[in-house]
Amino acid sequence: MRLTILFFCAAVMGAQFIGVSGHRTRTTGAPLDALAITSGAGTTLVNTGSAPFSWRGIYGAFLGPNKTVTALCRWKVAGNIQTHLVELVANTGYVILASASVDLTTCASGTWCCASIAPVTVIGYGGATYFVLSHETDGGDQWYDVFPVTSDSGFQAEYAAYGDNTSFGQYATGKIVVPVNLRYH
Repeated sequence: MRLTILFFCAAVMGAQFIGVSGHRTRTTGAPLDALAITSGAGTTLVNTGSAPFSWRGIYGAFLGPNKTVTALCRWKVAGNIQTHLVELVANTGYVILASASVDLTTCASGTWCCASIAPVTVIGYGGATYFVLSHETDGGDQWYDVFPVTSDSGFQAEYAAYGDNTSFGQYATGKIVVPVNLRYH
């Protein structure tokens, strides 16, 4: 039961790149998705049992130079109809850097539903770690249980993550739940 996720950094026609320590960073063009789903077969769906940990997502670090996050996203499972609060949280002090209400009625099933945020600069070069979390409710929209991810040079997925309103934790190395995503330059 696996859902394969690929992190990617694809060139967009007309975008400019700057090489820094072996990493490629886009300076213009459309934002990149940190995650890309390539297969959804066989993954366990969950919509109960999230309490007391109502926040689910991923814990990881940005690699290379600092990035600017411009949107937060949640995957839409067939039948999802709720609006979910998705947050970008700094691991140090659990500071909420950005929040977005992601309305799952605005996109097709099997796609990322995203909401734009005021641009947030995140620290690269392994200088900080972050959570990207979606608020889930018991009996609400379905979400995917833990499944593996792979990383590219822009973002390193380290663990699946969970939490309540006061603390967050990591489990399942190299995995993700819900899934959540972010867009960045």
